[in-house]
Amino acid sequence: VHDVRSSESVHLLSPRLLRALPADALMDAVALKAGVVAQGEALHVRGGRAGEMSLVLEGIHLNEPLRDRPPELPLLAVRSAELVSGGFDAEYGGALAGVLVVHTVDPGEHWGGEALWRTDGRRDTRYDRVSTRLGGPLGFLGLGAVATAEVSLDDTHLPALRTEGRHRVLGGSFGWRAEDRMLAHVKLARVGA
Repeated sequence: VHDVRSSESVHLLSPRLLRALPADALMDAVALKAGVVAQGEALHVRGGRAGEMSLVLEGIHLNEPLRDRPPELPLLAVRSAELVSGGFDAEYGGALAGVLVVHTVDPGEHWGGEALWRTDGRRDTRYDRVSTRLGGPLGFLGLGAVATAEVSLDDTHLPALRTEGRHRVLGGSFGWRAEDRMLAHVKLARVGA
């Protein structure tokens, strides 16, 4: 629960909303919130410059050092997220335009997982995104682990300038595409933490 007397604005991204949106990444879902403008691969919160939004992952402030932007996470690794903008409390010191507070999935009492496959639906598809998550208890010291992986394969709408590296196997088309992206996230924590 956020302080109603505070001048900060908080936009919640629940797990149900993150799965329902046609978003390929967490930043695509954040870009749909009020006060956020997406230009290229950068997000501008409340008129701020690219890089003025910081990411807080499980209480740790993270930003890529080279481009000064938040790192990407697989969408299935995210349990919930909050976009905080406006006047910031002291806990977000150094944030200029916005703070994205992200909570990842915790290991459960039993082993379980989730898989997601999205494609553009045509027979000779040019876009696929496969995500998978597996987590559960490790059996010692009350610890558990959650591992998430995501692969996006896209030929984009531009003509390819290189030889196609795709092969037909059992009626499916497999191989690398023009724009490939792989993300992974591993979390070691107490079970049910």
